[in-house]
Amino acid sequence: MDGYTAYHQRHWRPIELPNPRRSRRRPRKMSKTSWPEVVGWPATQAVTQINADRPDVAIEVIPNGTTVAPGYNAERVRVFFAAGIVATGLVVSTPAVG
Repeated sequence: MDGYTAYHQRHWRPIELPNPRRSRRRPRKMSKTSWPEVVGWPATQAVTQINADRPDVAIEVIPNGTTVAPGYNAERVRVFFAAGIVATGLVVSTPAVG
């Protein structure tokens, strides 16, 4: 028997697998997923607020009425702002993760 095997036979411990019925994990704190309070704010202030709440997401600032690719992305927030002839730069719909 080599030294490696002898050492592991003396120091062997069973692996403790997690019990799904008795998990020690605490529930994860729910992250904010929408920002209805920023509707009517300037887009730059809205982006600052969203970034403060969720620094882990990418924020896309898009003029209202622009066609965007469909699909859900849990790491993206789209902020639609008023643009056009009377461009105010204010957020026109609730930004949400997706």
